[in-house]
Amino acid sequence: MIRGKKIGVVLLFMGLILFLAGCGNTKKETKYYDDDFITAMEQGLEDRWKLNDKGDEDDPTKADYKSWADAELKQVSSYRNKKFKDAKLQELAISYINSLNGQKATLKYFGSDDFYDKWTEAYDKRTQEIVAINKIHKLKVSDKFQSKLDELLGNGKSVNEKANKDDKVDELLKTIQFTAQPKEYAEDEYTTYTAEAVNNTGFDIKSFSANVKIKDTAGTTVDTQYINTENWANGDKVKFEFTTDQEVASYEVIKSYIKY
Repeated sequence: MIRGKKIGVVLLFMGLILFLAGCGNTKKETKYYDDDFITAMEQGLEDRWKLNDKGDEDDPTKADYKSWADAELKQVSSYRNKKFKDAKLQELAISYINSLNGQKATLKYFGSDDFYDKWTEAYDKRTQEIVAINKIHKLKVSDKFQSKLDELLGNGKSVNEKANKDDKVDELLKTIQFTAQPKEYAEDEYTTYTAEAVNNTGFDIKSFSANVKIKDTAGTTVDTQYINTENWANGDKVKFEFTTDQEVASYEVIKSYIKY
């Protein structure tokens, strides 16, 4: 009988240890905030749109702009230091919070001629983050706000597409290599430089213009020449030319205006 009691006590003791161990493991479980952030972001967007609907979107005040960004920041700013299971989503969450603060930062220029350009630039950055987040976790909003979300996603995709094209044009610029042409007369002060380049970007370029910064042996810019072409179809080869009376030790081709 005594032995049975001892066995019972041992089993009870072991059970208690297992229970406490289980509690310990529960306490050690890491809380991830991936889903919480998405929910907060969706709520922040809706809160912002509700304010949009209440105000005058055609002639917003500085306070309006600030309230729009604050409406989202109120929901998502606390997630900057939270743990995420998806490292990429965590990175994008921080970038999105930064983009909202970036919009607020432009308000110091409110009333100046370039405010809207700065606000639009920040808006474009924000929509790029929305597109990236939506790829990882599809955002869901109320039906009445779906068109507003679609507009943000559409803008973000357009910005991404342009950025991708800009990168390819930057690579194209590197292929433009000028060579000096023989002078017709030895006493000519000016030298003509030509280059042939193929549009290998994968898309047509409606208008292309660039500046050629000419530098001397010290690396100082001594002249700047302009090159351009129109309707540069993908795969087509064009010839660029400029003339200068400066000695060309090196040069840099910098895009000026590109229209796709």
